Amino acid sequence: MDDFSVLLQGFAVSPPFDQDSPGDCYFESTDGTRFKVLRHILVNSSPYFEKLLSDLSTSSSPELPTLKIDEDARVLHALLIVLYPVHTTDFLDAPLLLELADRQEKYLIPETAMLLAVSKVLGFSARSGDASKHPMELYAAAWRFGFSKETQYFSRYIHPMDLMDEKVVETLVRSSGRFKAYIALVELRQQRELALDDIIEAMEPRKHICSSHLGSDQMFFVVVSMIKTAARNALQAPFPVCEEAISFLGLQGPSEERAVTWCSSCYKGVDRARLTTQLQKAIKKYPQMTSTSRDTALMEEPLKQAASHAVSPPFDDASPGDCYLRSTDGTRFKVLRHVLVDASPYFADLLKEMPSSAELPTFKIDEDARTLHAILAFLYPVHVPDLLEAPVFLKLVELEEKYGIPEANFYLPLTTVVWGHHLRRTSAVEGAIDLFALTWRFGGRKACQFISRHTHSVDLNDKNVVEKLTRSSRSIEPYMALMDLRRQRELALDDIIQALEPKTHLCPSHSSTDQTFFAFISIMKMAARNALLPAFPECRDAFSFLGLQGSDETRTVTWCSYCYAGADRARLTKQLQEAILRYPQVISM
Repeated sequence: MDDFSVLLQGFAVSPPFDQDSPGDCYFESTDGTRFKVLRHILVNSSPYFEKLLSDLSTSSSPELPTLKIDEDARVLHALLIVLYPVHTTDFLDAPLLLELADRQEKYLIPETAMLLAVSKVLGFSARSGDASKHPMELYAAAWRFGFSKETQYFSRYIHPMDLMDEKVVETLVRSSGRFKAYIALVELRQQRELALDDIIEAMEPRKHICSSHLGSDQMFFVVVSMIKTAARNALQAPFPVCEEAISFLGLQGPSEERAVTWCSSCYKGVDRARLTTQLQKAIKKYPQMTSTSRDTALMEEPLKQAASHAVSPPFDDASPGDCYLRSTDGTRFKVLRHVLVDASPYFADLLKEMPSSAELPTFKIDEDARTLHAILAFLYPVHVPDLLEAPVFLKLVELEEKYGIPEANFYLPLTTVVWGHHLRRTSAVEGAIDLFALTWRFGGRKACQFISRHTHSVDLNDKNVVEKLTRSSRSIEPYMALMDLRRQRELALDDIIQALEPKTHLCPSHSSTDQTFFAFISIMKMAARNALLPAFPECRDAFSFLGLQGSDETRTVTWCSYCYAGADRARLTKQLQEAILRYPQVISM
């Protein structure tokens, strides 16, 4: 049904809407195609058409009345099929289905009718093997209408798509109606990347790669990187089939996208049947579908508020003023009306009429003392550094439109906040993800990059974090930038592990088999992830940094006394420090 993906001249109208079908009026599309319809069916199917056709007079004219509908023939045909009591959806494809979904509210299409049409399209696409034509649209439609099993099924077909492509992301979010549909795919990508080690382990590279390709840790990790790239390509298929391990991963395969360059000694005399069985088992465990939906709590940084807020000049009782603003918790701020009237349309309207009284009038403001103090500091020609914290900034951004705070007022204070954190570069940034959102919107390239260092520990798979980030920054681009940084960091972990030369320094009992060796590599990677979470990780000693002999439970790796016995700690520390300097820490701009 690809012909329906574009508008065609001379649209072929089939029963029950053609000239020979029963009907008492015509609908005409924007391209002039006419559909013969029965009023009583549409009146009972949709309140929109009930209202549209209620004023249609019954005429004695031999010609049936014609109503123009503001849709092309393809969409109008689909709309009528969904509303009519017919069961043919052969012409429907996923993109057209989503167009109908966008018009559901306009034409008041009953939910049951839409669900039936969606069910048929999803079922037909799955049974016919047609999912590869419109994988993103099928996934989005399944997510939008709550078909959880179908959502998981069609997520198998998304693997080749670039989830860092802004157009792909915008289309997916718009079509599915949910950020979470995108987040689920990103989370699947992360799971697949982590599980690649199991695929490599099944191929036993340490056992079967020749000595010239396995002579040093550097060469070994180069080879592992090549196999991983081949595996990513081989596993993009929705249902990857491995008939023979060597050719599947391109060890001796003809496919250029999988081919890995080996010499004749690599994998010489290997038991191919055994390797194939191991690889098939690893592929069965490899993540292929999104997990079921989950709700996570909103990660918010609550505003710090003292029991009694201290009002400082120029808003205290000793400061000049002609009225008071009182917060919800009773704190009063003395203000000059003419300053606020000129600074904010909200206060210009609130303070336009001042009651005559011996005492200064008081106006109640529906904000707590800390937020009201921050609003006044932004509107007054003053600078109050102690108010400049990320949570307060985020609150003010949400109130920007309500109180008419000029956008320009955010630039200088935000620069002050970022600069303050820069001076205290090794200290943690409270509310880092909120501050990152604001620097993206109001700051600049250097500010965004600096604050991105402090977001490594934020759970970017939490849909509430994503929604808050995109809402505060007014763009999905900062989320994509952070996800791209996470991807770069994960790929660069091999460089960190390579610097410690595990192949050279692990004892035989901990490296005798590929399974044992890769198990310890996995443990080292987990330790490295935790060690590299700080914005400015410092490595004074390689062993303690990655937990080889560390006391931090998040880093500790269990070793025996023979592992790394006699290793040159100074040399390994220098190599690790150099690898950390290369390790991605800030977003690309």
